[in-house]
Amino acid sequence: MKAKKLAWVLSPLLFLGVATTANARGHGGMQAKADQACSLAGLLQALNDLRDLAAEYQLTDEQKAQIRLIVLRNLSDGQSLVQEMLANRFDLLDLTAGQREYDREKVEAIADAQASLTRSLILWKEDLKAEVRTVLNDDQLAFVEEMVQLFIEHRMAGPCLPD
Repeated sequence: MKAKKLAWVLSPLLFLGVATTANARGHGGMQAKADQACSLAGLLQALNDLRDLAAEYQLTDEQKAQIRLIVLRNLSDGQSLVQEMLANRFDLLDLTAGQREYDREKVEAIADAQASLTRSLILWKEDLKAEVRTVLNDDQLAFVEEMVQLFIEHRMAGPCLPD
């Protein structure tokens, strides 16, 4: 039961990390579909793994409560940014999909807005992670660093292929 609560608390952070990474990569066409499939598969796997991570992090009940409050206090800002980013993408689709004419100035304005939103989302996420880190002890921080390194190594290994 405690693992499910921790998964509920940490899953928004995980989702935002995956969403930001996928958005920053900006691939098109079939590569985007492959990236989306890999991200979705990775997200589902990571959510399943959170139960195991909860035990490995060895969070106290007080830490879980503090992290939950941090996430809940900040979640609406992150959700607003994500919604703005999606709306911006739909604006781009409305402007370009099926159109013979190309208005570069309008596309540039949308791209600039998306860049600003991406920046804001990255800053929001890093601020949130920094606040969560203040709750963790040294061993937990070391474990987080180890997980981040494993994630980076996995992403650097190339396309999402079965092991």
